[in-house]
Amino acid sequence: MGASIEQIDNKLEITEKKTLSDIYQYKTEIAYLRKLVRPVKEITIRLQKSGSELLALNTRNYIDDLDELTTQAIESIDFYHQMLKDQLNIYQIKISQKQNEVMKVLTVFTSIFIPLTFITGIYGTNFDYLPELHYKYSYFILWGVFFAVAGTMVTVYKKNKWF
Repeated sequence: MGASIEQIDNKLEITEKKTLSDIYQYKTEIAYLRKLVRPVKEITIRLQKSGSELLALNTRNYIDDLDELTTQAIESIDFYHQMLKDQLNIYQIKISQKQNEVMKVLTVFTSIFIPLTFITGIYGTNFDYLPELHYKYSYFILWGVFFAVAGTMVTVYKKNKWF
């Protein structure tokens, strides 16, 4: 199980739903192992401290070995539990970074088209008294204003390295 958990690190570069389900599956298994191993540690501690004559000297050596093994098991379980928590955090950070990139692109497009939509809304009104409506080149001038506004905003964004 430890080797499989360590291999998840290689999969974190590509954020897939399978990686997330693997992390949760291993977290569940590690939590189950924790519940199983911790009581064994308590039992070995009690057996070591007991002064019962029912335990032979040979048996005490085995209990000491069992105590060391459970300590190692608990340390490994805690290590892999922490590793899974870190992997889950890294996965969530990667997803958040991708989402931020998408939001950045959407924000740039929105900020370019909102002023153009505003201008279109003004000139889309049904008023007869708009002097530029009767001018021969007003349609082309409006398109020039659109391109000038959009071009200016794109230039500013590129200068500031926003995209």
